[in-house]
Amino acid sequence: MARTALVTIACLAGLLSCLLLLNSLNSRSIRLTLRPCAKSDEDFIQLTEERLARFQRGLRFRTVSYDIGRQDTQQLAEMVSFIRSSFPRVHSAKSSVKLTVINQYSLLYKVQGSDSSLLPALLMSHLDVVPTDGQNWTKPHFDAVVEDGYIYARGTIDDKVGVFGILEAMEYLLAKDWKPKRTFYIAFGHDEEIHGFQGAARIAEHLRTVEKVQKLEFVSDEGMVVLDGFVPGLSAPAIIIGVSEKGYVNLRLSYNSTPGHSSMPPAESVIGVLARAVARLEASQQPSQLGNGPEKAILELLSTYLKLPFPANIAARVVLNNLWLFKPLVSYRNPPTNALIRTTTAVTMFNAGIKHNVLASSAQAVVNHRIHPSQTIQQVVDHDRQVIADPRIQIEILDGIEASPVADCEESSYAFQVVAGTAQQVFTDGRVLPGIFVAKTDTNHYLQFTRNVYRFTPNHIHMRDANRYHGVDERIGVTVFEKAINFYYHLLRNADLPREQSGQLLEVLAAVAVVVAEQRPAQLLAVQVAAAVRVEDAEAGLQLCSDGLPAAADGGAERGELGQRQAPVGWL
Repeated sequence: MARTALVTIACLAGLLSCLLLLNSLNSRSIRLTLRPCAKSDEDFIQLTEERLARFQRGLRFRTVSYDIGRQDTQQLAEMVSFIRSSFPRVHSAKSSVKLTVINQYSLLYKVQGSDSSLLPALLMSHLDVVPTDGQNWTKPHFDAVVEDGYIYARGTIDDKVGVFGILEAMEYLLAKDWKPKRTFYIAFGHDEEIHGFQGAARIAEHLRTVEKVQKLEFVSDEGMVVLDGFVPGLSAPAIIIGVSEKGYVNLRLSYNSTPGHSSMPPAESVIGVLARAVARLEASQQPSQLGNGPEKAILELLSTYLKLPFPANIAARVVLNNLWLFKPLVSYRNPPTNALIRTTTAVTMFNAGIKHNVLASSAQAVVNHRIHPSQTIQQVVDHDRQVIADPRIQIEILDGIEASPVADCEESSYAFQVVAGTAQQVFTDGRVLPGIFVAKTDTNHYLQFTRNVYRFTPNHIHMRDANRYHGVDERIGVTVFEKAINFYYHLLRNADLPREQSGQLLEVLAAVAVVVAEQRPAQLLAVQVAAAVRVEDAEAGLQLCSDGLPAAADGGAERGELGQRQAPVGWL
């Protein structure tokens, strides 16, 4: 009997091991085939001294947003005037670009496309920056000095790189007689750092009521970046495309009682009661949402990129591709993982007491939650109430915004393939990953038009420089700004490919999260490809081989961005 049991256990263990290994082999990867952007390209936009000087001049405007209703509007007005005079093709009366100034300082550009059947796309950025007050910079805050290959100034990466990158790309395209098929909107709000109520919200209202926009193909905004040192074992830079954005809620916890003299304290003090409630919240964090959001795909993709020594490489692939079993292990609390897989809890303020010998009659604490896309504000509050388990503690919602919906990021998503493919095209040595943006932008005002909002800033940094956002010595590499211009240029061109002609091609040729071909039965791959695409696209200049893999073709009147002159497929 015991022997039979041992044999059964051994068989089950063997089956489990086989299942774990099979799941780790059938891991996800990314392949992208857009022509790599190179300095030798005829259409590569060089960062000339003139373009660099325009960017530096724009950075010198102190367009600071201090708080709602507190902005340097004079600097905003001067920057808007500078922009209008510095990009003549964009702002010419004869230009095909229509500019509408919204609420005095926000800018909305419209480039009318020739094909009304195509949904418009929106590229956005913002003109304002956060203050530098109280920060000990080693460089002047707004001088935009260039030193050791970097431009230093507030706003370099958040987010005047987007403003001037887009404008330079548009100016270049208009010089080439750009006439897109798709209609493009370009939106520069002036108060993103204080929630965008006067900028992005008004622009969205104008789009809906005046432009009669009902739906957008996608929105491209600032967000995540190309990151070195993202995780140990990932030797290539991580191109992280934000496909969702955490929400937030600020809660005020309070408890009131009778004051008294400290010489006769009660069994429980007001401060003690509230402190225990806060301690319970920190000890019993919001539940892990691993598997309920995009982080599952992030971790599975990451497992294919990690270069670790044996046997750590095998262990990483097994763990990250079998989250149904190893979820508790991966959910272990450390700050980076914690922010990815759950709603975070941060006690940011605690106030109580008026004098050292007087018992406090009231105590208040503020708790900031950054809400995972799989949860709502009400669910977060309900969890807190259950964990505190003390009816004496009052919980009040001060303010909050729900998390954004998760944008499409699978292989069938035309919009994601365009944004991710363009990022890979410009940052050629990187590896694309979807991500959750843990900060807040003003994109929530545009969610009425699409849930496909992609948050990516074309900036390449090391993990150790992440604290420069809103921090000391904010900077961007000179060559990175050049890449940013080319990113927006290619994004405008790639997004102009009609879905009917190129969308299905992108599903296969730029397929994100497809099973690695060498590790998948050939007939299964062929079935997937056959089901995904039945297209002959002369304009794109591509064809599909009989075995389901893409190959270059010399035909086609216009190669466009998908045209290949070299071997088109490179597995990442």
